[in-house]
Amino acid sequence: MPTVVERRDCVIKLGGFDERLRSVEDYLHWIQIALSGYAIGYINEALAMYRWRTGTLSRNETNMAEAMIQVCQILINEWYLAERLGLEAEISVQQRLALMKRDLPYMYRLEGIRLPTNSHYPSLA
Repeated sequence: MPTVVERRDCVIKLGGFDERLRSVEDYLHWIQIALSGYAIGYINEALAMYRWRTGTLSRNETNMAEAMIQVCQILINEWYLAERLGLEAEISVQQRLALMKRDLPYMYRLEGIRLPTNSHYPSLA
């Protein structure tokens, strides 16, 4: 299982994890680290163990998809990908966002969640 170690000054500068996200907040954080110019390294060695349990947020694909939609929206609207990395980067994230939004109603249906008739994606502005 991949493990991440981060310098305290990096956490402080970026303001920690985004508390608006119920899951994948770490994924957004690592992208923000890279966008802020911090060096990122990789050690190909097991340094920690992780226990998978049923019922956790990371096991719920619908929750993960909703959170990833939020991550894409945050990157586009608040981290200004086009200005930072170019229009191609933003288009790539927009395409990923469109695919996730397309798949979300199917995921809801599989879980027995009924969508309101006037809304395609509850709580996803």
